[in-house]
Amino acid sequence: MGWPVSVVSNCAADKLRPFRRNTHCEMPADQGKTMQNSGGTVLIVDDAEPIQIMTRRTLERAGYVVLLAGNGEEAIRLLRAISVDLILLDMRMPVMDGEEFLAIRAQDHLLRSIPVLVHSSESKPPVRLGEVCGHVLKPAQDDELLGSVARALRD
Repeated sequence: MGWPVSVVSNCAADKLRPFRRNTHCEMPADQGKTMQNSGGTVLIVDDAEPIQIMTRRTLERAGYVVLLAGNGEEAIRLLRAISVDLILLDMRMPVMDGEEFLAIRAQDHLLRSIPVLVHSSESKPPVRLGEVCGHVLKPAQDDELLGSVARALRD
């Protein structure tokens, strides 16, 4: 039995590769339950590959579908093509950092509707109240990250 795939994509450092929507692929039987009980789709926007890997692993094990972008520009292109439930945003990245991303997001009705959780090594990231739904200091413990993501999706 096939299951729908929203995206077949591979984020490169400088561009997104083309993707197709509404395709199907076969999935091992033991993974079906995780996907059906998915907590939602989370876009990780971070240029640090080790952070992407650790965060993705934690979220996928908890049943989330995870997409990756290496900077704010990649994230905006992806978000205009694909629906996500939460953006996990680093503040310091090349090309377009978190502050620039939030400024563009504030002007875009579609992007504004997606909650943003800051995932930063700064204890007080440069964001204004109301721009984001929370902050997780990285590297975060798995339970702290998962709790913050669950609260952001619930609120």
